[in-house]
Amino acid sequence: MTLYTDLQATASSLLASYGQSVTFTRSSKATFVPGTGVTKTDTTYTASLIVDNYSAVEIDGSAVQAGDMKVISYSSTAPAIDDTATVNGTKYRIMQVNPISPAGTVVAYELQFRS
Repeated sequence: MTLYTDLQATASSLLASYGQSVTFTRSSKATFVPGTGVTKTDTTYTASLIVDNYSAVEIDGSAVQAGDMKVISYSSTAPAIDDTATVNGTKYRIMQVNPISPAGTVVAYELQFRS
């Protein structure tokens, strides 16, 4: 197990050194509060990430569309579908989350971003 925690530390360090720090936002579901109305709470977390493009072969026009971005990220908070982040001035929504987790230790996350 130590091997994978060491790998996680290395991946996190490399992403922090060579990637960019981005703040993600997760919106809660709206709830009705008597007397005050509907409220919605947003929470944020920060992650380091690197961005890549999908190859022409990977773009199928449905699950992966032109303009989607492939992202490798790590954060102590697990990203979730529909979380948002702004990268290079464009707001993206997470469409897919694939943890890279040998033996159950999350080393990084492969994310699909769509604007």
